[in-house]
Amino acid sequence: MRDYRAGCFGIAFHSRNFFMFTCRVISNHRVKDRKVMFGDQGIFVDRDLFFEVRMFPEIPIMEDYQFSLTLKEKGVRLGMAGKRIYTSDRRFPKGTIPKLRVMWSMNRLRKMYREQVPIEEIARLYQDVR
Repeated sequence: MRDYRAGCFGIAFHSRNFFMFTCRVISNHRVKDRKVMFGDQGIFVDRDLFFEVRMFPEIPIMEDYQFSLTLKEKGVRLGMAGKRIYTSDRRFPKGTIPKLRVMWSMNRLRKMYREQVPIEEIARLYQDVR
């Protein structure tokens, strides 16, 4: 990891549910392929770089996503630690269909953010997802 100024851990869930496994695979692939990481992946960043990109933005939600997009725009290479960080699956309800709805909703909220929907609206909708 010494070759990277920013990165994260690969994510894992304690759940053995197929859809949580799928979520893990997609999240870890997203870092490698799309160069986007989220806060629940344990973001780490060189201190100077953190201040250079103006830290996390002061927004009510999606601050980790925007931080990651800013690093990507600046061409910062991301590393992924070999160890996994276990994160809670508490926002995912029990049952296949409810889990899929949450996954779909989270993707929809990120799309809305990229389309510059007002952040307050996204934050309100996020409360409904959780």
